[in-house]
Amino acid sequence: METKGRRLPRGIHRTDDGRFRLYVTRRGRPVRQIVTWECLQSLQVPVPQTRLGHPGLDLARAALVKLQARLLDEQRMGAIAASTKVKIGSLLELMEQDFLLEGKKSWSHVQGRWKQHLKRFFADIYASELTTDTSGATSSCASGRVRREAPSTGN
Repeated sequence: METKGRRLPRGIHRTDDGRFRLYVTRRGRPVRQIVTWECLQSLQVPVPQTRLGHPGLDLARAALVKLQARLLDEQRMGAIAASTKVKIGSLLELMEQDFLLEGKKSWSHVQGRWKQHLKRFFADIYASELTTDTSGATSSCASGRVRREAPSTGN
């Protein structure tokens, strides 16, 4: 493939047949999308009248911006919608996925702590309602099972 000395913007790649491919990530996974007229329409990119067979670089740039904005909105709205409906007990699966992705090996220890000490107090509280002032559940825990430790002094 012949290049004319111009670098393409980050996240835009040219395929062998001359079309453009967008590259973004969603939840850490790559999303690759070929810029087509249908793609531009689904992203609601304004398209001028043209006789080109494939969208050009300017339209690919506009599509990349729209795609990134859509993914950010999904992430933002998904987190807000999830936090209003989800109980703390159902978030345990997500925590397990985080532990596995980060390569931590102490998941069985965390699971044991959840089952023995925390589940009965926090499992039925909605995530959106949990604050540091949630005293109903934490006062029940104050019987000695949950304790606050002083921060280390760095010695």
